[in-house]
Amino acid sequence: MKFKSFKMTHVDGRMHHIGTRKEHVAENVIITPDPLMIPFYAKFLDNAQLMGDYREYVTYTGTYRGKPLSIMSCGFGCMPVAIAVEELHHLDVKQIIRIGENPAIQKHIAVGEICLASGSVRSEGNSKEYIDISYPAIADMDLLFKLMERQKDLRISIFRSHDVENLDSPYGPDGMERIRKWSRLGVDVFDGETSSMYITASCIRNKTASLSLVHENYLTGKKLDEETLNKKREEMFRIAADVLTA
Repeated sequence: MKFKSFKMTHVDGRMHHIGTRKEHVAENVIITPDPLMIPFYAKFLDNAQLMGDYREYVTYTGTYRGKPLSIMSCGFGCMPVAIAVEELHHLDVKQIIRIGENPAIQKHIAVGEICLASGSVRSEGNSKEYIDISYPAIADMDLLFKLMERQKDLRISIFRSHDVENLDSPYGPDGMERIRKWSRLGVDVFDGETSSMYITASCIRNKTASLSLVHENYLTGKKLDEETLNKKREEMFRIAADVLTA
């Protein structure tokens, strides 16, 4: 099965949502939800240039260890990331690794750990528009194994991607009950993008994987301090960049 993705562009050829053309992006792209984080990550590229700044999608392209690489924000949530994956597909992007910061829901997972999603529970609505809920949201196995090889201490995890963060947090009316339920079922991390990204990529035959830095643990109440957070952000970026430019 191959999903036929509809291509929408502006009159000047830029993609309708992400605002870039083929010459603006590398074949390998790191995406992250927050557009405000893009300048932080772009500084790890050589000769980084701003190639797009449209809606929630901010794109820089440069080189990493001498090879082209792009970093782009994908917005928060499952619909924006699906749009990003589809439109990058139309620009002939081959591999995408998502990096993000998310809460853990297992007591044994320490803040500061980097988790690699082998798969994600499809608790959001977007991916159901692509294919039946019985189809699994899983990482590309080639990227998964390359990331595992690059960083031996990555925690291989099951994520759960959802639409409404506040309902599934300690601040929601029955948030802790929801958290404990999914914790008992073996879910490690809550996020907003992974399942939609995996399903979209599977449908259009793109390679994707998702990394998450645990900045908070909902069950222990521990949070990462800002200095350590920035060090771990760089580490996570370099893990993804090394694999994509190998």
